Amino acid sequence: MELYIQDKKFIGNIENIMPSESSIYQLPTIPFMDNGNHVMSKYGFYDHYKNFIGYIFSKKLKWSYGAEIGRVENEWYKKVNEMDTHNLLNEIYYAGFYGLYIDKGLIGNEELADKIEEDLKDILKQEPLAHENGSIIFFDLTNFKTDKEYKPIINDYK
Repeated sequence: MELYIQDKKFIGNIENIMPSESSIYQLPTIPFMDNGNHVMSKYGFYDHYKNFIGYIFSKKLKWSYGAEIGRVENEWYKKVNEMDTHNLLNEIYYAGFYGLYIDKGLIGNEELADKIEEDLKDILKQEPLAHENGSIIFFDLTNFKTDKEYKPIINDYK
Protein backbone atom coordinates (compact mmCIF):
# COMPACT_ATOMS: atom_id res chain seq x y z
CA MET A 1 0.00 0.00 0.00
CA GLU A 2 2.88 2.36 0.76
CA LEU A 3 4.36 1.97 -2.72
CA TYR A 4 0.90 2.57 -4.25
CA ILE A 5 0.65 5.88 -2.37
CA GLN A 6 4.21 6.87 -3.35
CA ASP A 7 3.57 6.05 -7.03
CA LYS A 8 0.33 8.03 -7.06
CA LYS A 9 2.02 11.03 -5.44
CA PHE A 10 4.98 10.91 -7.83
CA ILE A 11 2.83 10.78 -10.96
CA GLY A 12 0.62 13.53 -9.50
CA ASN A 13 3.72 15.70 -9.05
CA ILE A 14 4.65 15.12 -12.70
CA GLU A 15 1.13 16.05 -13.82
CA ASN A 16 1.32 19.26 -11.77
CA ILE A 17 4.37 20.52 -13.68
CA MET A 18 3.61 19.27 -17.20
CA PRO A 19 1.19 20.77 -19.71
CA SER A 20 -1.92 18.65 -20.27
CA GLU A 21 -1.58 15.97 -22.98
CA SER A 22 2.25 16.07 -22.87
CA SER A 23 4.00 12.94 -24.09
CA ILE A 24 6.45 11.37 -21.66
CA TYR A 25 9.35 9.19 -22.83
CA GLN A 26 10.05 6.28 -20.51
CA LEU A 27 13.57 4.93 -20.14
CA PRO A 28 14.50 2.14 -20.35
CA THR A 29 12.18 0.99 -23.08
CA ILE A 30 10.77 -2.44 -22.37
CA PRO A 31 8.65 -3.96 -25.13
CA PHE A 32 5.11 -4.77 -24.09
CA MET A 33 4.10 -8.44 -24.21
CA ASP A 34 7.72 -9.43 -24.21
CA ASN A 35 9.11 -12.87 -24.91
CA GLY A 36 8.27 -14.33 -21.52
CA ASN A 37 11.49 -13.48 -19.71
CA HIS A 38 9.72 -12.25 -16.59
CA VAL A 39 11.74 -11.28 -13.56
CA MET A 40 9.98 -10.71 -10.26
CA SER A 41 11.07 -7.44 -8.70
CA LYS A 42 11.70 -6.66 -5.05
CA TYR A 43 8.29 -4.93 -5.13
CA GLY A 44 6.48 -8.19 -5.79
CA PHE A 45 5.50 -7.77 -9.45
CA TYR A 46 7.13 -8.20 -12.81
CA ASP A 47 9.61 -5.43 -13.49
CA HIS A 48 8.31 -4.62 -16.96
CA TYR A 49 4.92 -3.79 -15.44
CA LYS A 50 6.52 -1.02 -13.36
CA ASN A 51 6.28 1.26 -16.41
CA PHE A 52 2.49 1.14 -16.13
CA ILE A 53 2.37 3.46 -13.10
CA GLY A 54 2.11 6.48 -15.39
CA TYR A 55 -0.97 5.03 -17.06
CA ILE A 56 -2.52 3.97 -13.78
CA PHE A 57 -2.22 7.28 -11.98
CA SER A 58 -2.15 9.86 -14.76
CA LYS A 59 -5.25 11.50 -16.18
CA LYS A 60 -3.74 14.02 -18.58
CA LEU A 61 -0.38 12.71 -19.83
CA LYS A 62 0.67 10.28 -22.58
CA TRP A 63 3.28 7.59 -21.88
CA SER A 64 5.67 5.82 -24.26
CA TYR A 65 5.46 2.41 -22.61
CA GLY A 66 3.42 -0.23 -24.33
CA ALA A 67 4.80 -0.63 -27.86
CA GLU A 68 4.26 -4.26 -28.76
CA ILE A 69 7.03 -6.61 -29.83
CA GLY A 70 7.40 -6.78 -33.60
CA ARG A 71 6.21 -3.21 -34.15
CA VAL A 72 8.40 -0.77 -36.07
CA GLU A 73 8.24 1.61 -33.10
CA ASN A 74 10.36 -0.79 -31.06
CA GLU A 75 13.18 -0.50 -33.59
CA TRP A 76 13.09 3.28 -33.15
CA TYR A 77 13.12 2.92 -29.35
CA LYS A 78 16.06 0.54 -29.59
CA LYS A 79 18.08 3.00 -31.72
CA VAL A 80 17.19 5.95 -29.49
CA ASN A 81 18.16 4.11 -26.33
CA GLU A 82 21.61 3.39 -27.78
CA MET A 83 22.30 7.11 -28.37
CA ASP A 84 24.44 9.25 -26.11
CA THR A 85 22.40 11.35 -23.70
CA HIS A 86 22.48 14.58 -25.69
CA ASN A 87 21.37 12.96 -28.95
CA LEU A 88 18.69 10.98 -27.08
CA LEU A 89 17.29 14.30 -25.81
CA ASN A 90 17.35 15.78 -29.32
CA GLU A 91 15.62 12.74 -30.81
CA ILE A 92 12.84 12.41 -28.25
CA TYR A 93 12.20 16.16 -28.24
CA TYR A 94 11.90 16.19 -32.04
CA ALA A 95 9.49 13.26 -31.71
CA GLY A 96 7.26 15.30 -29.41
CA PHE A 97 8.23 14.03 -25.96
CA TYR A 98 8.39 16.84 -23.40
CA GLY A 99 9.19 14.80 -20.32
CA LEU A 100 11.70 12.06 -19.55
CA TYR A 101 10.81 9.41 -16.96
CA ILE A 102 13.67 7.12 -15.96
CA ASP A 103 13.39 4.01 -13.82
CA LYS A 104 17.02 3.64 -12.79
CA GLY A 105 16.29 0.24 -11.27
CA LEU A 106 15.11 -1.13 -14.62
CA ILE A 107 18.26 0.05 -16.38
CA GLY A 108 20.02 -2.76 -14.56
CA ASN A 109 23.39 -1.03 -14.36
CA GLU A 110 23.69 1.40 -11.45
CA GLU A 111 26.82 3.07 -12.81
CA LEU A 112 25.19 3.68 -16.21
CA ALA A 113 21.97 4.94 -14.58
CA ASP A 114 23.93 7.40 -12.44
CA LYS A 115 25.90 8.60 -15.48
CA ILE A 116 22.70 9.21 -17.46
CA GLU A 117 21.27 11.17 -14.53
CA GLU A 118 24.43 13.29 -14.17
CA ASP A 119 24.56 13.94 -17.93
CA LEU A 120 20.92 15.06 -17.90
CA LYS A 121 21.44 17.37 -14.92
CA ASP A 122 24.40 18.93 -16.70
CA ILE A 123 22.66 19.34 -20.07
CA LEU A 124 19.27 20.46 -18.72
CA LYS A 125 20.62 22.51 -15.79
CA GLN A 126 17.98 21.08 -13.48
CA GLU A 127 17.57 18.58 -10.70
CA PRO A 128 15.15 15.76 -11.44
CA LEU A 129 11.89 15.21 -9.67
CA ALA A 130 12.54 12.06 -7.64
CA HIS A 131 10.24 9.27 -6.48
CA GLU A 132 10.39 8.55 -2.75
CA ASN A 133 11.90 5.13 -3.48
CA GLY A 134 14.91 6.84 -5.09
CA SER A 135 14.78 4.62 -8.15
CA ILE A 136 12.60 6.70 -10.47
CA ILE A 137 13.40 10.22 -11.65
CA PHE A 138 11.73 12.67 -14.00
CA PHE A 139 13.04 15.55 -16.10
CA ASP A 140 10.85 18.28 -17.60
CA LEU A 141 11.99 18.88 -21.20
CA THR A 142 9.61 21.72 -22.05
CA ASN A 143 12.48 24.24 -22.02
CA PHE A 144 15.00 22.01 -23.82
CA LYS A 145 16.49 23.59 -26.93
CA THR A 146 17.32 21.08 -29.65
CA ASP A 147 20.49 21.36 -31.68
CA LYS A 148 19.61 23.02 -34.98
CA GLU A 149 22.09 20.82 -36.86
CA TYR A 150 20.74 17.60 -35.34
CA LYS A 151 19.18 15.28 -37.93
CA PRO A 152 16.46 13.09 -36.38
CA ILE A 153 16.35 9.39 -37.22
CA ILE A 154 12.84 9.93 -38.56
CA ASN A 155 12.66 13.14 -40.55
CA ASP A 156 8.90 13.59 -40.76
CA TYR A 157 8.02 14.45 -37.17
CA LYS A 158 5.01 16.67 -37.05
